[in-house]
Amino acid sequence: MRLPWAAPTIRARLTGWYALALTAMMVVYATATFIAVRHEFLEQLDERLHDDFEVAEGRLTRTADGRIGRTAAHQDAHDDEARVYEVWSPTGEQIHRSGAQTPLPPLSLAATGISYRYETIIANGERWRTIAAPVSIGGHNVVLRVSRSEERVREELSEV
Repeated sequence: MRLPWAAPTIRARLTGWYALALTAMMVVYATATFIAVRHEFLEQLDERLHDDFEVAEGRLTRTADGRIGRTAAHQDAHDDEARVYEVWSPTGEQIHRSGAQTPLPPLSLAATGISYRYETIIANGERWRTIAAPVSIGGHNVVLRVSRSEERVREELSEV
C-alpha cells in the first residue's frame, strides 16, 4: 500500500525535470527570437531614416534672403509615420524645422562628428529614432537631423 504523501517515483521526478528544462529552453528561444526580430525592425527603421535624410538633404536649399528652406514637401502617400526634419547651425541654433509638431530636445552638436549618427531620444513620453550629420547647403555648413517616431515599430513588435 502506498501512502499519498510518499516521495514521488523516479518517473514522476524525471518528468518534472524534463518539463522544467523544456520550459526554460522555450523561454530562451522566445527571448532570442524577439531580440532578433526587434533588431531587424530597428534596422529597417534606420534604412527608412537614411532614405528620408538623403531626400531631405536633396530638397534643402538656400533662399534668396540667405535662409534655409525646402524646395518641395516630401510625403509618401503610403507612409503615415510621424517624422521631423530639422536644420541646425554649427553654433547650435535651430534654423529650420518641418514635420510633426512634437518638440524634440536640442541636438548635441559635439556628438554629431563627421558622419551619420543614429540615436533614440524620448520626447513627451514618445520614443523617436534620429539620424544627424553635417551637410553643406549652398556653401553653408549646417547639421541636418531627421527623426521618425518608433511607435509603428512598437506596434509591429506587439503583434509578434
